[in-house]
Amino acid sequence: MRLAFLTASIFLPKISQLVRFVIVYNRVRDNMNIRSIKMAVQNLKNVKADRVLRLQTGLADLDWMHGRTDNSYGLPAGKISIWSGEKGIGKSRAAIEVARKVARRSDHNGHYRVLYFQTEASVAEFAGWVGEDGGSIPDTLYVSPSRDLQKQIKEIEQIRPNLVIVDSVTRLEQFGNTREKVDAIIDGVYENDVLVSKGYRHVCRADFIPHIILLCQLNKSGQTAGSSALPYAVDVEVNLAGEIKGQFAMWIEKNRHGKVSGYDESLTYIDWLHTEERCTVTSCHRQHDVEYCRHTGMEHLTIEQKVRRIPVAQAI
Repeated sequence: MRLAFLTASIFLPKISQLVRFVIVYNRVRDNMNIRSIKMAVQNLKNVKADRVLRLQTGLADLDWMHGRTDNSYGLPAGKISIWSGEKGIGKSRAAIEVARKVARRSDHNGHYRVLYFQTEASVAEFAGWVGEDGGSIPDTLYVSPSRDLQKQIKEIEQIRPNLVIVDSVTRLEQFGNTREKVDAIIDGVYENDVLVSKGYRHVCRADFIPHIILLCQLNKSGQTAGSSALPYAVDVEVNLAGEIKGQFAMWIEKNRHGKVSGYDESLTYIDWLHTEERCTVTSCHRQHDVEYCRHTGMEHLTIEQKVRRIPVAQAI
């Protein structure tokens, strides 16, 4: 009995101290967690908004369709878009026309640079396509047959282009039909929060902030070939479709940095026409956009006025 009393008198205070320690530890840990959560939360008024710069292509309707920053319309610089359409609709020819136009533009840094990854034809055949319009090939239009993503990224970092076109993304060696594969292509691969493989998003954040266009076919069900997850991972989703041979329409289904459009009576899409020499825009639908006309000084016409004044679509 005496032994039990002595044992209790020795260990009970220690147990009591241990219990108090555990209680205090848990309180401190909870407070630290709360402080860490508070550090992640910010007052939105104190957050500086990102300003999206615009890459003007030289195709006014295409620039208008993608949206504006201040008074400047164009592709959102440092962002990724996907162009989806059925096989043979005209994705490559439209992309080549955009590449030609952009490479012939310039600013205070010189002529814009365009890097075109052609994975479906030889470089020599591609050169023939670009030269079909009879004009000279721009000095700042580059082409590469690379299908490896990491090699493409290195070439982008070397050329430092304003515009990158991947024709087509499903031909990448790393491409797959799972969300993980798509995320790896767009955002890269991380292991334990350490980057082990770059994605397209990494070069978008470089100081030359290129816009990247990924060309992709649609399958029989109307989904992007290879993976339906791809449109969700990019910033802009552009659709191409047409019912008349030699003609097709282009509109924006998703746009994180501008308005969406549609292939309907609102005329928020743009029309393209195939000729022997090139693929050209034949619409001027931006003229009925009041906001666009106010910012650019262009004469505004209602849809009814346009029908009366422009009975036949004119190439621009």
